Amino acid sequence: MVSLTYMVVVFSILVQGMSIGTLVKRVIPCRK
Repeated sequence: MVSLTYMVVVFSILVQGMSIGTLVKRVIPCRK
């Protein structure tokens, strides 16, 4: 169960990182 929870946490972090990266790429060109 510990390994499963760890995988879920890492997966959620990766998803959030990808979503944040996409938002940053969209916002930066608009500011320029």
